[in-house]
Amino acid sequence: QFRNVIVHDYARVDPEILIGILKKNLGDLTLFAQTIQNKYLPQ
Repeated sequence: QFRNVIVHDYARVDPEILIGILKKNLGDLTLFAQTIQNKYLPQ
């Protein structure tokens, strides 16, 4: 839902709301990045 606003109508995006969403879901993004790194850039 919010993705559609970001993609199609980003001029209406409230920075405060965006920052709140990013902070709330940062753990998901971190986990995703770690998963990709482990799969494609093994040490």
